[in-house]
Amino acid sequence: MGKKTRGLNRLVELGLWALSLIIFIPYLLVVLTSAKNSKEAGLFRLSFPSEFHIFENYQTIFERGHIIQGFINSVVVTFGSLVLVLACAALLSFYIARVKGKFSDFLYRFFLLGMVAPISLVTTFNVLKGLNLLNTRLGIIMIFAGILIPFAMFIYVGFIKTIPREMDEAATIDGCGPYRMFAVIIFPLMKPITFTAAILVFMNVWNDSQIPLFFLNDNQYWTMPLNIYRFYGYFRTDWNYIFGNILLTTLPVFIIYLVGQRFMIEGMTSGAVKG
Repeated sequence: MGKKTRGLNRLVELGLWALSLIIFIPYLLVVLTSAKNSKEAGLFRLSFPSEFHIFENYQTIFERGHIIQGFINSVVVTFGSLVLVLACAALLSFYIARVKGKFSDFLYRFFLLGMVAPISLVTTFNVLKGLNLLNTRLGIIMIFAGILIPFAMFIYVGFIKTIPREMDEAATIDGCGPYRMFAVIIFPLMKPITFTAAILVFMNVWNDSQIPLFFLNDNQYWTMPLNIYRFYGYFRTDWNYIFGNILLTTLPVFIIYLVGQRFMIEGMTSGAVKG
């Protein structure tokens, strides 16, 4: 009976692995189409090209697609947002998790509203205009920070509550102030959840096209997803070029997720203190 159960479990596992490969089909279609000529690409078939045009296609994409400019804009906006979100959310979460009182409860509930309340485009537009941040990368970074800090705070608070308060007391006895205690003791223990939050924030900011579209009028600041929109206007019938642009845009996210998925699982399942 035990052998039958193990055999059945292995069979189910193999079936699940086979089903999981389905998610690679759209990505494979993009990769193969980006190597075809325009006529074959327009057929949208999951097949190898009769003749590979990788060099010619990607040369056109880099020359006409503003790839370098879009990549620089995406890197600046994404990493600027990432640093601001993690720094603010970690400090805020430490205060909320450790200080018991009406004000900390109010802050927690107030920032939770940010996870469900939609962004007010008109109000945000006027605020950025008043601060002279409209049509700037800094303005976009501030918007992403405002949107994603509540989410990062939510997962940080739950993790910090698993860290024993005795560590805070021991650090205080040794002469650590609150900021030094957070930087030297608490924040290093938050490494797993920080990796998780960083990957999720990275994916959200890098893939977003609506916020830059609404608040960036000058296309010299457009990010990679917006470049696809502009590129489609140039080559709306040449899907080999469009799919190549899509591949270059999604490749960083795909690599980050593959490299960081272990840290995401660790951050969601592990505690701060082991042993």
